[in-house]
Amino acid sequence: TGYLLPANAPAKEWAKILVHCVKNPKHVAEMGENLHKITEQYFDLNKVVKHRMELYQEAIGLVSSRDKDKAGKINFNTEWEFHE
Repeated sequence: TGYLLPANAPAKEWAKILVHCVKNPKHVAEMGENLHKITEQYFDLNKVVKHRMELYQEAIGLVSSRDKDKAGKINFNTEWEFHE
């Protein structure tokens, strides 16, 4: 998905990678596509929200098992979806 260099890498190393990218635009496009797939898989807002809601439901479930009168009345069975 990209190149990893330490922030204090010599300018010559950065230049070497930039030249490689300029000479290989297909390689850069492939890295971009791979990064897009990774971000969709791990950082899709709908998936993140769904996961958070599941965590909250689990937490509420743990609480409700101890105090059903209070926590048991909370309902998170709502479908969430983000639209740009």
